[in-house]
Amino acid sequence: MKKTTLLEFYALTVCFFSIVALLFSFSFIIWNGVGIIKPEFTLPEYIWKNHQSDEAFKQYLLSSACPYPQEEKKSKPSLPEGSALTTARNQSFMEALKAEKRSSVQNVLINLIILILASFSFIGHWKIGSKARING
Repeated sequence: MKKTTLLEFYALTVCFFSIVALLFSFSFIIWNGVGIIKPEFTLPEYIWKNHQSDEAFKQYLLSSACPYPQEEKKSKPSLPEGSALTTARNQSFMEALKAEKRSSVQNVLINLIILILASFSFIGHWKIGSKARING
């Protein structure tokens, strides 16, 4: 049985962690790809729920307008009613979807950079480990 050198051990350890980074990065790219194609699927649940009905949206607006509900406000914010509320809800939902899609695109680019760096790290250290094994 051949003894592993410190250099080979180092190189193979870096390769292992590079593979872990590649797996996570690739998984995040897939998830964010879904967010680009179908942003309503990856939209946070609380945002999705608050845009499903005018009543839920009204409660959402009230909670957003009053970040500290335990404190009584002197004046209630004016909220749209009827079709104006529905229009505001639909517009808010479209803006949330647009923001989710933009965030997903940014995350795909970040993870592509990580994927590229982890790939270079793996390839370089694999070569180092192979040479250390031959020369070892």
